[in-house]
Amino acid sequence: MAHSPGREHRTATLPTETALAVLHDVSKTFGSGGTAVHALAACDLTIAAGELVVVLGPSGSGKTTLLNVLGGIETPTSGAITIDGRALTGLDAKGMSALRRESLGFVYQFFGLVPTLTAAENIAVLAELTGGSVAARVHQVLSEVGLADYADRFPAQLSGGQQQRVAIARALVNRPRLLLCDEPTGALDLDTGRTVLTLLQELCHRDGRAVVLVTHNHAIAAIADRVLRMRSGHIVEAIRQDAPLAANEVSW
Repeated sequence: MAHSPGREHRTATLPTETALAVLHDVSKTFGSGGTAVHALAACDLTIAAGELVVVLGPSGSGKTTLLNVLGGIETPTSGAITIDGRALTGLDAKGMSALRRESLGFVYQFFGLVPTLTAAENIAVLAELTGGSVAARVHQVLSEVGLADYADRFPAQLSGGQQQRVAIARALVNRPRLLLCDEPTGALDLDTGRTVLTLLQELCHRDGRAVVLVTHNHAIAAIADRVLRMRSGHIVEAIRQDAPLAANEVSW
């Protein structure tokens, strides 16, 4: 890491009254018998509002599976998950879709923008799922990511960093409390990556959202309030950092 961490904890739990998301004894197994893959094993984790959590680990350590069970994309084999006060266990497809739409936002390494839609239209597609003042909300989130003047541009007319900021604006348009990011700077250069990380850091510390960011890039851990290290499906270390680095100071 780029600087010395603060107090070190060997558990990923926090007081439950502060928790926006809670995983209790969560395991996820793919397949069965001799070919079974234990992607997560007895994971306990709480995530607080206003917290930026960076998850590190080698390929196959369970990072993306952890993100997917938090997002309701994968169903755990065992254990319990609560997001924004709602238990995922027992939710039908309609209930899970409503939870993802209302409480969760997703950002990926590859931006996933529709090439034939403008920046504003890419965001409006998601905003329309919940109705209300779509145009005003689209303008607001584009302003938040610094792209209010780019609303009518198509993805091919935007840089990689601008496309990622549009993707973040799309994730924010329904005001989720928890933002789940899988390698959001993986396709970006250093300067552009810093811009995206600064935005994510501000979303936590200014707006009180929680961000969980999965990455292979160990340098990014310096900006986190808490760093989780994973190995073989286990959260093996959790470090709380009392003085995270400002995102515009990180380097790799």
